[in-house]
Amino acid sequence: MQGVCREHDAPILPRGAGTSLSGETVNEAVVVDCSRHLTRIDAPDERARLIRAEPGAINEKVSEHAGRAGLVFGPDPSTHGYCTIGGNVGNNSCGMHSVQAAFEGDGARTSDNVHALEVLTYRGQRLRVSRGAIEGRAQTS
Repeated sequence: MQGVCREHDAPILPRGAGTSLSGETVNEAVVVDCSRHLTRIDAPDERARLIRAEPGAINEKVSEHAGRAGLVFGPDPSTHGYCTIGGNVGNNSCGMHSVQAAFEGDGARTSDNVHALEVLTYRGQRLRVSRGAIEGRAQTS
């Protein structure tokens, strides 16, 4: 898909559950719905205080995984039962338990709770983005 998008200079627009009120999927782009297949949530790394989740993972499920390890995942928007982590990242979500997360976790907003992102651009560049660092390489396929 990225090759076709690159060939036609078409942007790729990832979509979560579509719960945002801002109309983020209103665009001229190839819309990719992440909520069907990109839903994996790995077991928490309690020592590092990290959980790896794909962009279609449901916010509430990530929170449940965090809680089993004694961690608090800050973002808890009203749509937490079906909104996705990718959407949380795109909107920098917070929510009703954000004050608790600010005191017991890493912070209230999604940006406070993201360690790193792995990003694939429509030009085929794969990037790993984290606070203070961007690592990347050209994608050949």
